[in-house]
Amino acid sequence: RKKRKLRPLGTNCMHMKFLGNPGTGKTVVARIVGKLMVAMNLIQPKLVGTEESNMQKIRDSYKIQDAKLKGKKPPEDEVVFKEVSRSDLVAQYKGQTAPKVKAAIKSAFGGVLFIDEAYSLAKKGAQDFGKEAVDTLIKEMEDNREHVVVILAGYDKEMEQLFSSNVGFNSRVPHTFHFNDYSCSQLVTIGEAFLNSKNVHLGFVEPEAP
Repeated sequence: RKKRKLRPLGTNCMHMKFLGNPGTGKTVVARIVGKLMVAMNLIQPKLVGTEESNMQKIRDSYKIQDAKLKGKKPPEDEVVFKEVSRSDLVAQYKGQTAPKVKAAIKSAFGGVLFIDEAYSLAKKGAQDFGKEAVDTLIKEMEDNREHVVVILAGYDKEMEQLFSSNVGFNSRVPHTFHFNDYSCSQLVTIGEAFLNSKNVHLGFVEPEAP
């Protein structure tokens, strides 16, 4: 950013909040964000596997750095993208929720953890462990912010309720993006693009005069 005369980001915390209705492209954009973050070296892999797998990660990292120094195109590495929901994070019994959240974070090291309908974590009930999931998630997001980007997605109003359930959310999720609904003309354009890719074209028939 300095080389391109851009202002600094001001924080190395890149967790995000995606707000909007279903079908507005939040998941697709989250995958693109993951690729951008990795390409910009804003997400650093964390060695958590066996000794052999960790050595392989180190060797792959050296190959990428060496290619960049030589001005060559580095070998493409598939960006880690893990999509989870409430059922993947909240357990049914006491003591099982925190390990599930930690495992989800760990599985996304080096990439993006996308939590769809994240507001559902704030559901309250007599035997609900959503609060434990939220508390654990916030701590893991802070402790591993150099190794994973967490993107929480959902409706605007419901996400406000989630973020108000724990004061730690706002400081740990500094970036918010709003996804507007597509207009009718935009949906027609998207539909035509899909049809054209299959060599199918829309045709409109004029209604017969009465």
